[in-house]
Amino acid sequence: MPEVKKALESQKKYTGDLGEHIFFNPNTNKMWGCPQTYNKNWTKALAKAKVRYRYCYQARHTFATMMLGAGENLLWVSTQMGHESTKQTLDAYARWIPDDDNNAGMKATEAYEFRPEI
Repeated sequence: MPEVKKALESQKKYTGDLGEHIFFNPNTNKMWGCPQTYNKNWTKALAKAKVRYRYCYQARHTFATMMLGAGENLLWVSTQMGHESTKQTLDAYARWIPDDDNNAGMKATEAYEFRPEI
């Protein structure tokens, strides 16, 4: 996800010294205020993208399920989500981790060059 990293690093020059939040209202240079204003912009963005309405918070779940479904490392996803532990991530998203990999269990075999006789 180098594009995301590049975008966040670019954003840092605008809001990096303003606090822990990354995105601020460009009109006030302060954290987004009331949820109604935020929700209004969210609703407009969804309409423009022709996506049916869903709560903004669902974007987090979409991110997590897409990353885990693609096989990304659980610890990395957990860190990106801001979870305190991988257990928290597993409790919420375990069903999205693929378990149909024909090569499951072979990473150690390849890493340690272990070749059992068959």
